[in-house]
Amino acid sequence: MINSIYEYFKINANNYPEKIAIICNKKEVTYSQLMNLTNGIAKVFLSHNVYYNDHIGVLMNNSVTSVALFLAASKLGLCIVPLNSSLPYEMLASIIKVCNIKHFVANEYFYNNYYNDIVKDINGKLFSMDPVDRTNIDLVSLNFDYKSCDIDCKWEVSGDEDFILTMTSGSTGKPKPISLTQRIKIKRAFKHIEKYSLLPTDIVFACTPLYHSLAERLVFMPLILGGTVVLLERFTPEIWVDEVNDYRITFSIIVSSQVRQIYLYLKDTGKKCYTLRKLVSSSALLDNTTKSSLLDILKCEFHEMYGTSETSTITDICVNDYGDKIGSVGNVDFSANVKIVDESMNECQYENVGEIVCKTDLMFKGYYGIDNGNDDCFFGKYFRTGDLGHFDKDGFLYFDGRKKDLIITGGINVYPNDIDEIVSKCDGIVECAAFSMPDDRLGEVVGLAVVKSDRCSLLSIKKFCAKHLANYQQPHNIYVLDELPKNHMGKLQRFNIIKLIK
Repeated sequence: MINSIYEYFKINANNYPEKIAIICNKKEVTYSQLMNLTNGIAKVFLSHNVYYNDHIGVLMNNSVTSVALFLAASKLGLCIVPLNSSLPYEMLASIIKVCNIKHFVANEYFYNNYYNDIVKDINGKLFSMDPVDRTNIDLVSLNFDYKSCDIDCKWEVSGDEDFILTMTSGSTGKPKPISLTQRIKIKRAFKHIEKYSLLPTDIVFACTPLYHSLAERLVFMPLILGGTVVLLERFTPEIWVDEVNDYRITFSIIVSSQVRQIYLYLKDTGKKCYTLRKLVSSSALLDNTTKSSLLDILKCEFHEMYGTSETSTITDICVNDYGDKIGSVGNVDFSANVKIVDESMNECQYENVGEIVCKTDLMFKGYYGIDNGNDDCFFGKYFRTGDLGHFDKDGFLYFDGRKKDLIITGGINVYPNDIDEIVSKCDGIVECAAFSMPDDRLGEVVGLAVVKSDRCSLLSIKKFCAKHLANYQQPHNIYVLDELPKNHMGKLQRFNIIKLIK
């Protein structure tokens, strides 16, 4: 029985040593080279007292070294805590404590500038992704070439250890560490390989940050399968299209904000992506206008999926096949069992909006280091997503927004997503988001934040809203912003809008 991602990778490295495993920043790395780099890092860890089940914080970047770090941790039974370098210092310090981080990996710049603020109290070893120049901090470099190296692990890895503690995407403003084992990661990888019919001949594109579970999955899938992954250092629509064409990429999962940018770029330039076989939109609901228009530009299967980091993917829809269901996020799939429940946890009839709850064998292990953080998130064996949705009579799921984003005005439930979808059709609106504003008389009223072009005036937006929105949906105030607040995965953070307008 194979218990680790490393063991799957090792089989492919033995069978296809000269096959390209990963391409990053124009550098092509073979399976044998990636194996040597992985074993080199594992050897350094062991020689510096990094032991089984130790937690290693990694200020993660999209690089070959980062991928080798994951594989070395897989081999040794270590736990990686991938960290976003843009997080506030106080939050990084809090995560280090909550996640019981013993060792730390970062680049030389981080240590030179933030050592005293963030990691001076780390009890274990500090590792650098760069060659080590400064001498007043005891750093060990993980910057290697690809010389042959092998090392045996001194202990058995079961696959049920904490392997990755990934932070929630922070739609509530308070990220929590999600514990994922190797066994869960392997199951998730194979479910997606099966769903999207991936083969060892596929070239898979990972173009979201490696500190998020989506990019990790896109890296692990081809390495488990014996395929090739292209890892994007930095996303722009221009770079994305060029990489797809240069490396003949066949499959990718990207976030909806990236989809919109790619669509506009392809529309403006007339460029094509002929090699793509399947493209999947994830992480946030894609607007219907972009979805329908994209089908005319991309000559491949276009899917939209819905899920959470805790549950993995729950639903999928091939938009090409279900034009009449374009607002849906699809049928329940991936071995999931999904219900819509009301506030009393009673199951809702179709068309009625309630909370989406899910039971799946792809479920996370739990939230790490948070007392009682898991009990509140479950209804029996069903995970409470905090998302609102409904089923139609054909069993298709529709996403209606975050439960905490719901606006209750004068006793009437108002769903911000419904307002967003309508207002986005107003000529000159680039982006928009309805949000809750406190009101002495009604409790809450609708506010509207917009990013607009010069051809669009506040008066024209007000007239559009008056014509196309119901009375209870009408915004009491409209605010023009340079951009809407989003997290690192491009998810809208409605709770932050009110902070921007005060």
